[in-house]
Amino acid sequence: MKKITIKDVAKDAEVSVAAVSKVIRSAYGVSPSLKEKVEKSIKKLGYRPNTSARGMRGKTFTIGVLIVNLGNAYLPKLLEKINATLSKSGYKMLIGLGQSELSIESSLIESMIDNNVDGLILVAPHLSDSALAQYAKQVPMTVIGHIENTATSFDTINGDDFLGARLATRALVETGIKNIKMISQPLREFNKVDLNQERERGFLDTLSEANYSDVTEKLIFRASNNEDELKKELALFLDEQTLPCAIFCWSDIHAIPLLDECIKRQLIPQKDVFIIGYDNTPLASYSMINLSSIDQQAEQQGELAANALLERIKGRNTAKHLLVEPSLISRKSH
Repeated sequence: MKKITIKDVAKDAEVSVAAVSKVIRSAYGVSPSLKEKVEKSIKKLGYRPNTSARGMRGKTFTIGVLIVNLGNAYLPKLLEKINATLSKSGYKMLIGLGQSELSIESSLIESMIDNNVDGLILVAPHLSDSALAQYAKQVPMTVIGHIENTATSFDTINGDDFLGARLATRALVETGIKNIKMISQPLREFNKVDLNQERERGFLDTLSEANYSDVTEKLIFRASNNEDELKKELALFLDEQTLPCAIFCWSDIHAIPLLDECIKRQLIPQKDVFIIGYDNTPLASYSMINLSSIDQQAEQQGELAANALLERIKGRNTAKHLLVEPSLISRKSH
């Protein structure tokens, strides 16, 4: 009798070979109807997955790295360190751009797994914790920028965002300014694992500790990540402020445009406005910008993430959840 192959199953079920593979692997994102169709064909044809062949396929010495977008200047140092650390062990990176879309992230991860990557490093994914757990069952995984220290199937590497926000807010409190605000991102669907939640918590906690009155989420202004919309929103934000004001920005991505808008209005840093960003991106150190910012040690995070994944590939199956201590880099914006 002819040996039934995965191609035979795909043909009978009228789906792709990749779809059959996902059903067999219990991959995340498989619809009930697809699963039923494929399983029906498997039973009908008597197909048996060749588990021994899959186990003998060997390493590909490739690591899939998923990033959200290219707009954050924090990423280059992080990726360079991940690459350098992996290279020492003979591994290469395959980078996927998720574009902050759940469907794109899922599709890219599935493609990486189908291409037999030996492991995954996800940077600030928008996927839920349950989705991440499903992928971690299929391939060793480390996640950066995802607050979930109870995860058991994958590792997390994060900056201590709560501490970073406290450092920034405390520095603004010390200026003596009473009007202190925070600019953050729009709330995400899975907010409990969002690093911005920790930054917001650190901001509000520090103001409460300093005995500021009416410390509520009303002090947090949520601005768009769209460049054109952001400019308009920051202008409206400044229109509503009583000077002098002090502002902690969740990222230099918002802090630098805010500082630019202040300069256009001839507002004087350290007199009219006091601004601190986050990430200490290269632009922050330029003399024309001189932005105070929290350095979350991107290179250290990258090295820890790569080493954690290599340990997982070698067989470690207990979870690691590591925090990297940030520092405030003071310049002339606060």
